[in-house]
Parts: sequence; C-alpha cells; structure tokens
Amino acid sequence: MNPTTVLSAFQWSGYQNTSFEDLGAVIGVDAHTLEKEFGDKKSLLEWAMKSSVEAMYQSAIASLFDETHPPFERLKGAFNIWVGETMPSTAPTAESEEVMAVAMSLAQTDGFDPSVEFAEQLAQFLLSLGLVGRIGVAREKAFLLLMAAKGLLMTSQSKEIFSAGFERCILAAFPKIMRKH
Repeated sequence: MNPTTVLSAFQWSGYQNTSFEDLGAVIGVDAHTLEKEFGDKKSLLEWAMKSSVEAMYQSAIASLFDETHPPFERLKGAFNIWVGETMPSTAPTAESEEVMAVAMSLAQTDGFDPSVEFAEQLAQFLLSLGLVGRIGVAREKAFLLLMAAKGLLMTSQSKEIFSAGFERCILAAFPKIMRKH
C-alpha cells in the first residue's frame, strides 16, 4: 500500500468525510482489511503521514550528501524533495487543510518532528562545506533556509516556482556556493 495514495485519498474529501470504503476504493484494498489492519482512520492517516515523511526525509538527506553533484545542486535538490514534494498535499482547499491539521496534531502528540533532524543534518552539511565556520551559525542558516522554504511553499503555485524561488534563497544566503564541480 502506497502512503502517498492514502494521503491523496484523504485529501479528496477531507478527513471527516472519508470512509474506509472510500479509502479502499482509491487504494485498491478491501475496506474491512483496512479497518482490521489499522483499527481507525486516524491510525491509517498517521501511518501514511509518517511513512511519507520518512521517505522524503531519507531522499532529502541522500540528496544533501550526494557528492556526485555540486553543493548548490545538492542543497536545492534536498529542499525540492523535503519541501517541494509536499506541494500537491498542501493545495489550499478546506479538505487538504483539514487533513494536514489532523496529521500535524498526530505528529505532535508523539514527539514526531522530522524537521528538527533535517535542520541538524542541514547544519552539519553547511559546516562540512565550510559555508559557515561554527555549528551555531550553521544552525541559524539552516533555520533561515527552512523558514524561507516554508514561506515559498505557502506562496508558490507549482514545484517549478518553488524551486526557482529557493534557488534565489540559496544564493542570497550563500553567494559563494559552488554551482559546478
């Protein structure tokens, strides 16, 4: 079962209006099987959200530390995965906002915050490249990039617009970052 498909199924009608039958029809799994495996919609949504975020996190970190690309491309690629990939799931509809609110409340109840780990990995990346001289400064720059990405996420109409805007953020924060090997 694909967690992204589960999230999309919830976002179509919203969390409250989506039944196990609706989910089963979209996912291609019998509604009774879903209910037996997860117990309730909240558990299914929590699984889907955590699985999706974990996959994005692993891909973003892999991009960040992929030395076959120049630092600029690695940083841009990591953010396109970490933040840009969420664009379809954050379309400004009442249904998607409801699903995100439920998912975020689930994430906060068990201390699940992958953004903290991503920020720390990002800080280590910046420090390892010599773009900053101290870990404290690296953490502040990582925070700045994460906030810029969140702002772009809320205002960009497409992944392409997000990516172009984030390129500008990278160059503003690190004018001397290597764009080529």
